[in-house]
Amino acid sequence: IDHLEPAELSRQGNLRKRGVRQKHRNKAAMVEHNTLNDLDDPGNPLDVLNTYIDMCSSTSQYMKDKEKEGIVVFREALSSVESFRRRKIQPNWATYSALFGCIKKLMPRGEQRSTIVQQVFALACTDGMVEDEVLKSLMEVVSADQYRDLVSSKSVDVEGIRMVPEEWTRVALGGRVVSVDGRKTRPLSVSGELKVTMAMKEFKMRSLRDKRNQKLLRGGRWVE
Repeated sequence: IDHLEPAELSRQGNLRKRGVRQKHRNKAAMVEHNTLNDLDDPGNPLDVLNTYIDMCSSTSQYMKDKEKEGIVVFREALSSVESFRRRKIQPNWATYSALFGCIKKLMPRGEQRSTIVQQVFALACTDGMVEDEVLKSLMEVVSADQYRDLVSSKSVDVEGIRMVPEEWTRVALGGRVVSVDGRKTRPLSVSGELKVTMAMKEFKMRSLRDKRNQKLLRGGRWVE
């Protein structure tokens, strides 16, 4: 290529970059199309959705104007999540973690990014899909002040530790009762750590005692 002029080299380089960008977007679109139209696949469709969101994130390396192009690609990722909702498939905690990763890579810091982060986190809270990885992903895309407004200011005191509301984690971490105070989710601190409380330890000891007593009442024979 030594005989080519600098302008020609630059032109060909730009053509190659545009071609790579388009190829990547076409591939992402194909993944989304196959996911949304082949939900009978024995695999977990949410795994494919979350992979698609990650693929959207990776397009940032091909963008010339991240401020303009990033929001467009992010909206495509968010649109895919809504498509799943319409098919009665709810996003999981990994979906929200991937969305925050998408925001981090595609959108520069600013008012628009802060607003979108707030909206996505509100959806995660409403869906009960906040867990430790979601909070850690959130920390990477907000300032300390915004994190305080979104999380810390809504926290509750549990045995002297600031925890996020149980309602936020009811699906991601919920299930059966885990403590004597009737809690159904493992407490999650505002710093993104799962905690074991004294109420949980007491509940476990009571459960063990009840099982031992039940065994004794039945003559040493377990009854299911």
